[in-house]
Amino acid sequence: MSADRAAQLIADLQARIEEIESGPSGTSEELTEVADNEESSKARGIILRQLNAGPRTRHQLAQKLAEAEIDPDLASDLLDRYTELGLINDAQFARDWVEQRHEIRGLARGALRRELQDKGIEQDVIEDALTNLDRDDERARAHELLEKRLRTLPLLEPRTPEYRKTREKYVRRLVGHLQRKGYDPSLSFALVNEALDAHQI
Repeated sequence: MSADRAAQLIADLQARIEEIESGPSGTSEELTEVADNEESSKARGIILRQLNAGPRTRHQLAQKLAEAEIDPDLASDLLDRYTELGLINDAQFARDWVEQRHEIRGLARGALRRELQDKGIEQDVIEDALTNLDRDDERARAHELLEKRLRTLPLLEPRTPEYRKTREKYVRRLVGHLQRKGYDPSLSFALVNEALDAHQI
């Protein structure tokens, strides 16, 4: 992205903030007060650049402000204000993260929980977001992941000396694949054995 395009996007975001703050609802009086000085201007710029690149959690933005040595009280006030404006929304971030990462990467609850914890999302917010992930959908996604992997494995001929050892190797490999994506070990073993049986492997 060119510097001019990035600057325009940040300006558009700032204009949106100003529009919300001065809206007819009168809610601006309820917003957290933030000092208007050189440091707050610098901090606003950091936040806007981050939000321009995509949704961010409050924790991620706080880390960026800390790296820039922004006064912690000022950082907290600014983050409160942008949360009040709806530009920082950890609950929505978590819901979108769960939906997208499950669909695109096939991640299960365990992996998604760890990722959201790494982004500083509070535990109750994480658990609320994970309730949107249906157990049947999770199981179906695991089957899709296994089917994709099974297509790359050579078929085994039963009753050969190498059969049992090779099947056990397949089980370990496929279970490891699911566990890395956050699936429960017992569920992973059950699904892998079902899939191998279905393919007569």
